[in-house]
Amino acid sequence: MPTDRQARAARAQRDGRARAKPAKPAQSQPAARTSAQGGAVKVVVRESPQAQASRALANLEAAEAKRKAAPQSAPSASLPVQARKAATRAPATRSTTPAATRAAQAQEHQFNLQDAVAKMELAYVQCRDFGHSWRPYSARWLQAYNSYESQLQCQRCKTVRTRFLSATGSQLSGGYDYADGYLVKGMGRLTGSDRDVIRLASITALVQADTAND
Repeated sequence: MPTDRQARAARAQRDGRARAKPAKPAQSQPAARTSAQGGAVKVVVRESPQAQASRALANLEAAEAKRKAAPQSAPSASLPVQARKAATRAPATRSTTPAATRAAQAQEHQFNLQDAVAKMELAYVQCRDFGHSWRPYSARWLQAYNSYESQLQCQRCKTVRTRFLSATGSQLSGGYDYADGYLVKGMGRLTGSDRDVIRLASITALVQADTAND
C-alpha cells in the first residue's frame, strides 16, 4: 500500500495537471459554414436580411430594364383570331361632337316631325294639340266577363276609346282603336319642343282658313 506521503504526492500531481489544463473557449456564432464534399471544401456565406433585400431589388430592376429593351413582337399566330385583332387594333378616338348634338342628329336622321306634320290631316293635328273630343258611342253589359264595355268616339279624328268597367264602376282596362292614318311610323310620345311643332301647325291652319274666309 502507498504511504501517506505517496498518496499526498499523487494528489498534488493530479491537481497540478488540472490547473495547467487550458479553459475551453466559448463558442460564437460562425459567420460561415464549411462542408467537405469529395475532398473539396465548400464555404457557405450567410447573407444579412439587408443584403438579401438589396439583391432581390437589383434582380427586379434588371428584369424590368430587359423587358423594356426587348422589341414588341407581333401577336402569336397561335392566338385566336379575335385576340390577334384586339392586340393590333388602334385605340378608339373619342368624338368631339357634343352628346346633345349627336342625339339631335340621330333623331333628325330617324324621323322628321315637321315633314310628318305637314302631311298629316288637320283633324289629327288638332287632336294632338287640343286632345280628343270624346262622345258616347256604345255601351253594353258583358255577362261572360261580369263587366261593362263602354266606347267613346272622337268627333274629329273618329278614334274609338274602349273601357271595361266592373259592376261597381271601377275601370278594369281599356284601349284605343285609332283611325286610319292617325298613327305615324317613327313618331312616339310627343314632349317638349315636339309639341311646339304641333301647336304651330294647328294654329297656322286655322289662321289660313280664317284669312281665306275673309
